[in-house]
Amino acid sequence: MQKKYMGNFGGTSIIKDQSLLNHEAIKQQITILDELRDLIPPLQEEEINQLEKNILAEGCREALLIWQTTTNIVEPTSTESSALYILVDGHNRYGICLKHKLNFKIHLISFNSLKEVRDYMIDNQLGRRNLIPEQASYLRGLRYNTEKLSKGKYERIDHKGQNVPYGLSETNEDLALTHKGQNVPYELSETNEDLALTHKGQNVPYGLSETNEDLALTHKGQNVPYGSVAKKESTSARLSKQYNVSEKTIKRDAEFAEGLNLLTPDLKKDILSGKLKAKKSEIQQLAHLENSVELIDSLEKISTLLSNANSKDTVETPESVTFEYKNAESRDSLLKKVKKGLKNASDSDVTVEIKGAFIINNGLVDVWKKLRGFSDDIIIDESFTDRVSIFQAVNLGIVQAL
Repeated sequence: MQKKYMGNFGGTSIIKDQSLLNHEAIKQQITILDELRDLIPPLQEEEINQLEKNILAEGCREALLIWQTTTNIVEPTSTESSALYILVDGHNRYGICLKHKLNFKIHLISFNSLKEVRDYMIDNQLGRRNLIPEQASYLRGLRYNTEKLSKGKYERIDHKGQNVPYGLSETNEDLALTHKGQNVPYELSETNEDLALTHKGQNVPYGLSETNEDLALTHKGQNVPYGSVAKKESTSARLSKQYNVSEKTIKRDAEFAEGLNLLTPDLKKDILSGKLKAKKSEIQQLAHLENSVELIDSLEKISTLLSNANSKDTVETPESVTFEYKNAESRDSLLKKVKKGLKNASDSDVTVEIKGAFIINNGLVDVWKKLRGFSDDIIIDESFTDRVSIFQAVNLGIVQAL
């Protein structure tokens, strides 16, 4: 009889089966899902070569993580319930072991859904120290986009139209509210007469009966839906706390991930591995292209697409082509007055802000630290912001001499 026991692995249950025969059979049935494999940041060539050397010399010491599940869990539309064994962690090690016909160990791990697996893999990868900024940004963006997709556009439940009251979802039909007219009090459905709501007047909030104060609903105004008073935390706020970055960084990461998913697998892999250097701002702009395009296979096509999109967005008018000052003062005379004022400005009067994303995307991290005299302890990431006076900006070459 097989003996099984449950372990704990980073908050996720692991099923360790003592039966070696069973494990050997499972090894022959390991399945790789493309969408999960693509969550693993690609190793650079020297990294994969070193990993292969280590495994050939020492064997595959770390067990592969296998999700033991069924077809209908992975594919909700399927009626099949056949067993599936999906690789969760160890894709590079698995490939090397197959290539050289080496033995390896496995751990069976339990999840309730494919989304849980994705979240686990993203968090697991972000916990590793060898990620380059592009890889970390992509993974955070994927997590945000997945959360937003599953959450939907609206927090409110069952929006039925401008003049139709909100009702509870179908899973809570027992508490459905029925609107009976402008001057008729709200009451609960006939199946829950004990929880009847009482209309107390135009300016008095609706509340449940005294015996059910814990479920009290509050009327918030004409255009505010009925619901709990507590405001839910946004997805970006929650993830920013989890990953210790700003909300703006999370949202920029989401654009970056969306833009990368418009690239061919090879180009996307080359960018994420660091083999190709692409401007992050350009990848983010791809997410805002209105027309769907074929997968982009080169950096040159990215620049061309964005250039064409920008030219369409720019509407030339006589005013934008040749701006004429309507007063007697010319542009030069106006600028002279501004420069004169700048001479009397203090360091805090006029400043220039430099974002970490600009420094990182242009490979200026070390350069900027040296120019600004920063110590090695200063971390320049996407949430980093440096503010310098206009005079410092001139000295750093950011703006032209006044």
